[in-house]
Amino acid sequence: MSDAAMYVGITVYPEEVCRLFGVEAKCDFGVFRPTAAVAAELAARTSLLVRFVDKGVHVLGLEVPEMQRNYWAPARSVDECVALIQLRKFEWLREVARLKLDMRSVTLAHMEDKDEVVANPEPTLIIAMRQ
Repeated sequence: MSDAAMYVGITVYPEEVCRLFGVEAKCDFGVFRPTAAVAAELAARTSLLVRFVDKGVHVLGLEVPEMQRNYWAPARSVDECVALIQLRKFEWLREVARLKLDMRSVTLAHMEDKDEVVANPEPTLIIAMRQ
């Protein structure tokens, strides 16, 4: 059974991830995806995660593991949850700045809607099923 994960970041296609990080994307059966070597290189360079969501859409962001649904853990207050999300937002912004990613024109991927080109997108809260 899959469970949901919460991320703070943006939703993009693999081509956009590769463009942002200046790495080459390979095409397998008409689908662009970073090769295993590229994925390993990104993991060595950054704490940002690239996670598949669905329909070719990926999250470029940070997981909020403290928000994982755990019935045995004590409940968290709304204020604590908001603080955790804000912390990940600032970590995301700091990491994007450290990496000097060119965010002047980013194509955001939306599941059931048209893609959107945005200048300097703010990270959003994304809840996705783990694959």
